[in-house]
Amino acid sequence: KTQQGVPGQPMNFRAEAKSETSIGLSWSPPRQESIIKYELLFREGDHGREVGRTFDPATAFVVDDLKPNTEYAFRLAARSVQGLGAFTSVVRQRTLQSISPKNFKVKMIMKTSVLLSWEFPDNYNSPTPYKIQYNGLTLDVDGRTTKKLITHLKPNTFYNFVLTNRGSSLGGLQQTVTAWTAFNLLSAKPSVAPKPDSDGFIMVYLPDGQSPVPVQNYFIVMVPLRKSRGGQFLTPLGSPEDMDLEELIQDISRLQRRSLRHSRQLEAPRPYIAARFSMLPPTFHPGDQKQYGGFDNRGLEPGHRYVLFVLAVLQKSEPTFAASPFSDPFQLDNPDPQPIVDGEEGLIWVIGPVLAVVFIICIVIAILLKKN
Repeated sequence: KTQQGVPGQPMNFRAEAKSETSIGLSWSPPRQESIIKYELLFREGDHGREVGRTFDPATAFVVDDLKPNTEYAFRLAARSVQGLGAFTSVVRQRTLQSISPKNFKVKMIMKTSVLLSWEFPDNYNSPTPYKIQYNGLTLDVDGRTTKKLITHLKPNTFYNFVLTNRGSSLGGLQQTVTAWTAFNLLSAKPSVAPKPDSDGFIMVYLPDGQSPVPVQNYFIVMVPLRKSRGGQFLTPLGSPEDMDLEELIQDISRLQRRSLRHSRQLEAPRPYIAARFSMLPPTFHPGDQKQYGGFDNRGLEPGHRYVLFVLAVLQKSEPTFAASPFSDPFQLDNPDPQPIVDGEEGLIWVIGPVLAVVFIICIVIAILLKKN
């Protein structure tokens, strides 16, 4: 029995599953404006221990840290300075079923990084995070992504990767894959000659391509650098193995058609393959517009700055690669370089016509003044 003067029951009390571990509650406030708190009671199933939550006046509340695929019973009451009002009738709701990723696998192995991937059912879109554990370390992974690049690993080292729900205990559903990182080859970076050769081409001395394991092919990868709004070229940090090279590897596997390569050149600058060799030559000339192993060594854009690196494809059962460090930046000589700057494309098409109109107006005024 409730005392007089206390609030009535909250109206239209509803529950809706938000995720595998949360349920959202909503209601309309009772017809009284002096509510100072709400009291929520809920329990697991019909016989679980009832748990209480107290919170400030609102019309919605999310209960977190629940168990997946589990039914909960909720009751809600409003509190005023006169006391606690009557609780609503019980509302039941089940959390969403926990869906574990499938086909957890190693997609690409490098010397110091491993690309892991997995799949979810169609139309699955849950914010529930996952975690990847290896060698005593734990990485949080967004519940909506399907791949993760693990970096800063050691060459020629065995790793065991475990993918599991963030809220799962060690006894929960887990998936495990293993990988040996690649041998530490191509440890020296390509060296750019201080002056062009006799034909005017930039010359790059390539690192020693000798390897303790068989190498299927060597690729020269060009990386056009973007320019910041402040006018500085953005030199890549770290190693090429810290980049997600999956799209580049796909280019290797399908040997892109020339039309596709040309169309991509018109898009925002991105790494591209300039050459393929079965044996790594001692030097390479970026932008000589020749073909090497089915790939175009595109001409360099004057005023644009580049770096390059060597990517080796190892002959192993799993897709295994090794990359050299980035070279130092280089560019074609241009007395007035105008590389692409974010947000400035098309500016000349606005300023040019405006200047032309102003020039014509000035001529007309000069003629009129002369006649007067």
